Amino acid sequence: MVTVVFVCLGNICRSPMAEGLFQDYLQKHGQRAAVSSRATSTWEQGNPVHPGTAKVLRKHSVDYAGKVSQRITPQDIASADLVIAMDQSNYDDLIDLGVPVQKLHLYMEYAPDSDQSIPDPWYTGNFEETEMLIRKGLAFWASAIQAR
Repeated sequence: MVTVVFVCLGNICRSPMAEGLFQDYLQKHGQRAAVSSRATSTWEQGNPVHPGTAKVLRKHSVDYAGKVSQRITPQDIASADLVIAMDQSNYDDLIDLGVPVQKLHLYMEYAPDSDQSIPDPWYTGNFEETEMLIRKGLAFWASAIQAR
């Protein structure tokens, strides 16, 4: 089974939203993968998902019970087939943490004409924009794991 880890700075907004929406997408399309999310920092370690992310996940009946922020570990890196950064800053941090470039991707690879970043709704307050951008990439990432 393919293992996918979505990564953002705090693991309370973008990456848990991507984790939940991607798991839901795969289930609805008869695909399977081991999907998780992590942070590059310890700023939010142990904290639950942001209320804005929780609202998006509840809207789609996606279970996020018990989800708390966790920093990516060497074990996560070793076991992952795909490590998907939500923006360039986290991509760069993941390189510094030793993620092999053949495993590492930017979420927005599905939209090569974009700026390659999913804006952080912790700063923008726009959880709907984050959801829209994540949703646009779900089929792309599902086909990427199917190709493995």
